[in-house]
Amino acid sequence: MVKVLKTYGYGLLVAALSGAILSGCGRSSEHKGNEAVDKLTQAAGLLKDQRYVEALNLARDVVQLNSQLQNDTALANSYLFLARCHREIGVYDSALYDYEHAAQCAHNVAEKRLERKAQIELAEFDLSMGRCADAFTLASDAATEAKLFGDLSDRYTALATVASANHSLRRYDDEQQALGEMILIDSLAQRGRAHDSLQALLFRSVAAQGKPDAIYQAFRRWYVSASALHDDFGRANAWYEYGVWQQHNDMPDSAFHAFSRALDALGAETQTPLQLSIWTSLGNVSYGQRRFDNATTYYSNGLALAQKLHKTASSFVFRLALLATEWKRQPHGNPAEYLRAAQRIADSCHQAGFRRGEAFADFLAGILAEQRNDADHAAAYYQKSWSILGESFNTRHDFFDIFLEVEGRTWSDPLLKAFCVANQADSAFVLAENVNRHDLIDFLSGVRLRTIHEDLNQRVADVQWLYQSMKVNENEAEQALEDDPPRATDVRVLYLDRQISADLDRIGVLSSELGKVNNNFSLMFSRRPIGLHEIQGALTPGNGLLEFIPLENQLYVLLVKNDTSFLIHVNVNRTYLLSLVGDYLHLMGELRLSSFGLRMSEPAALRRINELSSVLYNFIIAPVSKEIVALQKLYVVLPESFSWLPVHTLRGDGSALGQRINISYLPSAAALLFSQPKEMWVKKVIGLGHPGSTTWDVEYELKDIRSFFDKAAMFFDTSATLTHLADSTYDLLHLAGEFLLDRDVAENSHIVLADGRTSYGTRDVSLGEMLHMPVPEILVFSNISDRPGGLQRYAPYLFLANGSSTVIATMWQGDRRTKKAFGEGFYTNLFMGITATDSYFKAISAVAKREELSHVQRWGMYYQFGK
Repeated sequence: MVKVLKTYGYGLLVAALSGAILSGCGRSSEHKGNEAVDKLTQAAGLLKDQRYVEALNLARDVVQLNSQLQNDTALANSYLFLARCHREIGVYDSALYDYEHAAQCAHNVAEKRLERKAQIELAEFDLSMGRCADAFTLASDAATEAKLFGDLSDRYTALATVASANHSLRRYDDEQQALGEMILIDSLAQRGRAHDSLQALLFRSVAAQGKPDAIYQAFRRWYVSASALHDDFGRANAWYEYGVWQQHNDMPDSAFHAFSRALDALGAETQTPLQLSIWTSLGNVSYGQRRFDNATTYYSNGLALAQKLHKTASSFVFRLALLATEWKRQPHGNPAEYLRAAQRIADSCHQAGFRRGEAFADFLAGILAEQRNDADHAAAYYQKSWSILGESFNTRHDFFDIFLEVEGRTWSDPLLKAFCVANQADSAFVLAENVNRHDLIDFLSGVRLRTIHEDLNQRVADVQWLYQSMKVNENEAEQALEDDPPRATDVRVLYLDRQISADLDRIGVLSSELGKVNNNFSLMFSRRPIGLHEIQGALTPGNGLLEFIPLENQLYVLLVKNDTSFLIHVNVNRTYLLSLVGDYLHLMGELRLSSFGLRMSEPAALRRINELSSVLYNFIIAPVSKEIVALQKLYVVLPESFSWLPVHTLRGDGSALGQRINISYLPSAAALLFSQPKEMWVKKVIGLGHPGSTTWDVEYELKDIRSFFDKAAMFFDTSATLTHLADSTYDLLHLAGEFLLDRDVAENSHIVLADGRTSYGTRDVSLGEMLHMPVPEILVFSNISDRPGGLQRYAPYLFLANGSSTVIATMWQGDRRTKKAFGEGFYTNLFMGITATDSYFKAISAVAKREELSHVQRWGMYYQFGK
């Protein structure tokens, strides 16, 4: 979406504000009114010239003058201008304050058009800050009101945010409806000026739905329409967007063909940002397929065009791509010269403020220094690179990702390898956990907490806001380097970079303050490194913790006990290992296997599961099997790349690991430091569930519990709402429902429950809202979704932080017989006063011994999380 600040020209902005100020002035206030207009004019000019401090000071003066004049119309406009100033330098909490006050001032004087404008800008701002649901609500209201008053301009602008918010929320049909209205307004009021950009958005919406036939039809409609209008740009854009979809869906040959057709349609002599994108994509596809000669040609053309268009960041990326491509073409050419070139580009990126470019140049320099057997300098380059990217939440995908994929590396690999090779277990642990917690924070910073403690919710929201602010500022700083005209030193980039550092400092302070209210959430959002000694202090004798560090050609297995640690090396290629993990997960989550529905091919599939189980055991468990054989409990922390790998199902040394040792998963080792109540005898149980869109018999599953707890309360059908838990007390809550995880948009993650009003009505209850129920000591979450892996790492981590001591979750749908058998063992043991974690272990062991349920694909769906 076009930034609001650039949507309104400075001349129009000053004219609008000046009129608002002077229109409310009487004779006695005329002097102050004129002063406000003069200062506003100066502030607009200063802002345009990137003299931010001076612009902000004058803007605040204008706000103060208009407050004295008690001219709410002028004050509303002044606050809007002040918000834009704050957004330019990345101070988003102040911008939010300004927008809200602008809307309130406009509302006070019943200035409908002005209030609507403030709402639209606030909605766009909310969207940029990841608050998609809020953005949708505000923009929808503004669009409806604009339609009522026949204001096509405001309706179009509001619908743009409505469409974008719907896209983020994955409401693609609603997005397409909004885009359809925008296309109509564009054709009526704007003579089709935005036709191609709207068609691109429409195509991306259809593509996101993932139906190949519909995607091809959308492409054809766009292409044929553009051809009928003799619109070469439209035809090129259609081919380009189609190619992007094919590239993202691992169809490189088809993508290359589409990008080539786009270039032909556009014409090689055209100099537009679209052509720059085409050169980039052609180069990346070629590089990814190891066609380095072709990649050199495309990257060279892209660099020449980027320099003509004054795209600073793109120019650096092309320069780095050309250097890497030359090195791949002639790996033994002149490593010293390659290294000097990488250093020069790193210095230039640093001076320009292009953080990712500098980090990549240093990373490449580390590889080149390694090639020269200069281990010390290589380590220094890698450390410098990680010091930049270790704090980054930038998720842009470009040549840097292609390079890492081709090299089979990640950003943290070199340092992890160095620590592991030197047997520095503590340093390896800290860095591995840093990478792991970065992924968790990235997701959880997008979950809006709705616990029963409002103070806690607000404190967490303050920390989450800073993380989102960092993300936005990183992207804004990079985009600023692409703006025209170019500047030798972009002042805005310096301000944004400074704000990122300030946000990092504030996160540390607010995390510490949060710890005074809730230690668990403080640990969850803190960036403070957790050392191996802290984890050892939390481990009792007889318990151990297992972490995995998969590198390019090695796997390191780290076993931690309360008094010692072991870092063991296994020779295995990461790509191969992850392919085994992927195959295993695919088969374990196969719905037809879970429901005894694969028939003829079932024996072959189960044999393959057994084979993979044994192979994976030999790689990741066998190296430490002698050390864990006497453990009473083993905590397992999976790296993000292992996804929801069921380690407890891996077979070796005569049986599955989970049958011999009580396995508990921790999304992060930090969970061992969570404060939780001591486990008590379970006396009160509540079951709550709803089938959602599935055919699962939730009532059957829940009523089974009453065989062991005859007074267990049950809520299903229309009573399956969180409201029914609000005044309840219980030790254990058994949830049976369809939970859907959205890793990219955390707020979309939800469980489907009843709406509480209609017989078959449902309501999506967000992950954050689920925390509003009274915290159960033990949470049993039976996920009946047909999509496996929904309850991996993220949701259990949040439930543990919220105070539950044990979370038992199913990772795929499973079958009724297995669930009944597990419930029988688990609840019988609980009723006898055995702790939840031991009841889990006994239940798993008992189910695995039953011949008809002994296959790991049956009982393996149950995962235990917690201490």
